[in-house]
Amino acid sequence: MFCLISFYIVTGCSSRTSCYRFTLRGELDGMKYGKMFLYKQGDSRHPLDSAEVSGGKFVLKTAVPEPGKFTIQVNRKSLICYLDGEEMFLKGNYDSFSKSKLEGSPANDLDKKYQNLLDKYVRSECDSLLREYRKAFGANDVELGDRLMTRILQLENEVQFQLTEELVRENPNSIFSAHISTLVLGGSYEKGKKLYDLLGSKARASSWGVALKQRVEELERTAIGKNCPDFEMTGVNGEKFMMSSLLGSSFKNSLVIIDFWASWCGPCRQEMKSLMERYKEFNGRGVQFLSISIDDSEKKWKEAYKEEGFPWLSVWDEKGWNNSKIREIFGITQIPFIILLDKDGKIAAKNIRRNTLREKIVELLNQ
Repeated sequence: MFCLISFYIVTGCSSRTSCYRFTLRGELDGMKYGKMFLYKQGDSRHPLDSAEVSGGKFVLKTAVPEPGKFTIQVNRKSLICYLDGEEMFLKGNYDSFSKSKLEGSPANDLDKKYQNLLDKYVRSECDSLLREYRKAFGANDVELGDRLMTRILQLENEVQFQLTEELVRENPNSIFSAHISTLVLGGSYEKGKKLYDLLGSKARASSWGVALKQRVEELERTAIGKNCPDFEMTGVNGEKFMMSSLLGSSFKNSLVIIDFWASWCGPCRQEMKSLMERYKEFNGRGVQFLSISIDDSEKKWKEAYKEEGFPWLSVWDEKGWNNSKIREIFGITQIPFIILLDKDGKIAAKNIRRNTLREKIVELLNQ
């Protein structure tokens, strides 16, 4: 009885919770003796279990609360992988341990398939377009840069989402489907809802499935068509602005472009050139601009503000990146992030940039 209780304490399982039990066998060339450790990915301080390596081989029989993504460490080398099989086998060479081949894990196989699809349909073209974009940016060719960046964003957002949607549809109960769904939302309630609805009961019950559901519920309040939430911002001279007050005064009956950025964000600073072109084109035509810095440092924000020379209202979220309530409200995980409000103060588009932003502005102005 004592041994059983100790086993559950070490692995984090109890008789009241479900446990994922598995056996992982390994065979590593170029290594005779040592020790392997199993960690939950992201936590390198607390090993879940370990096994001795003898003659380059090890056997780990253990249990953890649920299948997931883990780090396998052998001496000072590590491999990140998904574990969701009952009997798995790891084969590789110690010198290139991170490239070891794992057999018996359906989720890990699915991850490999997904990465290959991204390489084929997204990354290769993105790399080529990025090289062209850098040339255009260096030559100050904003028009060409906008076309190239629009295509890059289309690949990163639309094409990647289509690949993800298809994969989740074909593998509704895989933990990989639940995990990848949490990573491709881009602050979009619509995308999150679509992916969550495709998940099977097993994937929904996983930690990633539960997290996805919570995320979707949080994003619903800033879904397309919802009123823009109210929040407080700080101006360059320390004055306070409420979004509701701006929408009821200087922004009233206007389209509003809200740009989230930071001084340390290179892509944000590049995006400013495109926004400046939009400003020149639409200023005085019922379109207002608002830049919100999520800098941790007020000094760095003001320095960047002066460098960019915004002709529109620029404000700062005093909470900074980590504690930003505004970022939390809109589900922003990366910047630049642009939101477009219609003339009624409702959210018309999120995470929209370059020519796609311009097309949406024209569409709304013509309504």
